[in-house]
Amino acid sequence: MSASPVIPAPDGIRVALRRAPTSSRNAIDGLAVEADGSRILRMQLTAASEGGHANSTVIKLLAKMRKLLRDAFRIASGDTLRRKVIEIAGVTEELRAHLRKWMEMASYG
Repeated sequence: MSASPVIPAPDGIRVALRRAPTSSRNAIDGLAVEADGSRILRMQLTAASEGGHANSTVIKLLAKMRKLLRDAFRIASGDTLRRKVIEIAGVTEELRAHLRKWMEMASYG
């Protein structure tokens, strides 16, 4: 159970998220509290789950929104599930600033 969707990792940071079923837009849709009390980012995706398209879209969206290279992102867990943990490699002050913006956006999403 985590109070934040952002979790420290050995080589970076992990972000817990849950994607909505196929949506009309790609967007971070705010914070949510799961049944176990953990917090996650909610995401809307236009891509279907089949063939890993949703995973690619998650990484592409997060990288584009925060102007980071896609290579810095990987699916740490939940590859075939709606609930995922994304690992972002290389913790830098710039990355921390991007994550603060995510949290601000999600709080008002």
